[in-house]
Amino acid sequence: MLKLEEIYTNTAVESFGKAFRFAIRPIKEDEDKFGISADYASLIKLENSKTPEAFSEVIKKFLRRYESNNVNKREAAGKSVFRISEKDLKGLMALVDSLGHNGVWLVRAALISHALVRGVRENSNNKEEM
Repeated sequence: MLKLEEIYTNTAVESFGKAFRFAIRPIKEDEDKFGISADYASLIKLENSKTPEAFSEVIKKFLRRYESNNVNKREAAGKSVFRISEKDLKGLMALVDSLGHNGVWLVRAALISHALVRGVRENSNNKEEM
């Protein structure tokens, strides 16, 4: 069984947590100029997922929203973007499966934690680049 620290520092969890953070807390400039809105619905749905199947569905829907609301709009404006890799997607789902009965709960908690904290390079005046 993995320790909570190993789940929290898993690269797939970190990547998805970062994407969730960008989705729920877009840069103010992006909201104003590009119409990027905060995606709280994905975070709420994530919090309510209880089974691996429900978790998988939430992740699939989140990725569609993230691509259309964040990535596509920032790319169209010539801004840098942060994308989730196929490797991270497979790694996240494998992690949930490997943890057994509590896998969804543990990974979900780590993702939400990552989503709600500021990145290392973020501060009040200078947001971490996507």
